[in-house]
Amino acid sequence: MILGAILLLAAIAVGVYFGGKWLWGELAAYIRPGDATERKDLVNIFVLIGAGMVGAFTAFAALLNAYFTRRNLQNAREALRQQRDLEEQRAQEDALQAYFERIGDLLTNHNLTHTDRDDIRQLAEAQTLTVVVRLDGSRKRSLIRFLLGAELIDRNNPIVDLSGADFRYAHLEHAHLERAHLSSADLSGANLSDADLSDADLSDAEGITNEELEQQAGSLEGAIMPNGQKYEDWLKSKGSGKD
Repeated sequence: MILGAILLLAAIAVGVYFGGKWLWGELAAYIRPGDATERKDLVNIFVLIGAGMVGAFTAFAALLNAYFTRRNLQNAREALRQQRDLEEQRAQEDALQAYFERIGDLLTNHNLTHTDRDDIRQLAEAQTLTVVVRLDGSRKRSLIRFLLGAELIDRNNPIVDLSGADFRYAHLEHAHLERAHLSSADLSGANLSDADLSDADLSDAEGITNEELEQQAGSLEGAIMPNGQKYEDWLKSKGSGKD
């Protein structure tokens, strides 16, 4: 692109030079100056025409320079944005891996799933609530899968309380969330398409309604809905017209 612009400018310069020589010959032949005054006038006319051509050439070169300057600036901004995005992705991945290591230590060395020590549980909860805020939708999915796999948010014995946890816009489509304890978690904008929420506890979950869950989830059998009703009871009340 830049080489093409240079060649174009060179072609214009050559055209101005040879065009000027041709124009001078044509003007001289047409006007046919007979004395010094007429020859002087012819020179002045040619100078004015030449100045106009040079001015047009300069203006074109300036516009071309402005175009490339703007394009280079846009490219630099895009490269900077991509660099920042890459750094943010790395920071999120590092934060998630560090979280896995810390919770893994609590599981291995402090018996997190069976401990009766409140301080150990509170530490796990605090670390969970802190890291989830930093994560994008796909990494929030990884976090929930980890918590379920480690039996830390099982409905029958929730070790980590997710009250107020920021799971907004989490990518939970097709996720297996059976028996997940998601009470009071913020699920605003979360994608739960075809998710299996059988026996999950969604009581007081924020940012999502019973109707939205019914439309998205693949299964809600035995689940406790955001309004506190069991899914089957809610279906009955809905069918009877009761709230």
